[in-house]
Amino acid sequence: MSLDQPAIKTIQAARVYMRYSQAEFSEFLKDHYGVLYPEDLTAEQIYDLLAFLRLLGFGKTKRKWTCTLCKPRQRDGSKREPISPGQRALLQTLRDRVLWGQETTFKTWLKRYFGITDITTGGDASIIIVALKGLIRSQKGNCQGCTWRFDIGVSGGSVP
Repeated sequence: MSLDQPAIKTIQAARVYMRYSQAEFSEFLKDHYGVLYPEDLTAEQIYDLLAFLRLLGFGKTKRKWTCTLCKPRQRDGSKREPISPGQRALLQTLRDRVLWGQETTFKTWLKRYFGITDITTGGDASIIIVALKGLIRSQKGNCQGCTWRFDIGVSGGSVP
């Protein structure tokens, strides 16, 4: 009898995820390990079975870390104040500093990542300012450890 209950629950979750019935899974365990239920597995058998299930695609995947300043944030619909003149000037300055591949790439970027075609609210402007700063930093190569690079349309790349 095994005392590793979290591993047993993981095995049961894998069974459900892979759409095995209880009878099919019991047959699999009987053929490979000589037991009918996951609770009867030894620690070595549990480790072996979990390794096998990971090979089949079940289990935790290692997530890549992404800098929050480089990746655009989700649009927050609660901020409805108009754009201030300072925000408008900063947006224009930052927009000019980013290396866009073509004239329409900025509008395409807005539509793709924020779901808007024009910046009309102060909340949108704030989020886009932060994202543009991240793009500038990413293009300069100063963002260490970031997996998300944004070189749009530069050097013959495709336009998003």
